[in-house]
Amino acid sequence: MASLGKINLFYEWENVRDRGIYEFVLLYGVVGFGLVTSIAVLAYNANFSGHTLTATYVVNVLFSFMIIGIFWAMFVWWINEKRYQKLKKLTQSGDVNA
Repeated sequence: MASLGKINLFYEWENVRDRGIYEFVLLYGVVGFGLVTSIAVLAYNANFSGHTLTATYVVNVLFSFMIIGIFWAMFVWWINEKRYQKLKKLTQSGDVNA
């Protein structure tokens, strides 16, 4: 029988994919990964590494991690979409032993 976690993933991903990849990439990639990681890196560098935070350095870190976040979110979208399609195929075929 399909696990409850897989069933939850299926329905949650349907809701996420209904909003579209652009919103997903913006929310989870640019803001969720890029902005949060940038702030963490800048805080670490300011407090522990002794690095001077110039405006150019801050902009470069923010831009770099936001770009990385776009690619990260696209990869996560691709992985989740593959899982979703597999689960959808299994539910349509009636195979509950997945």
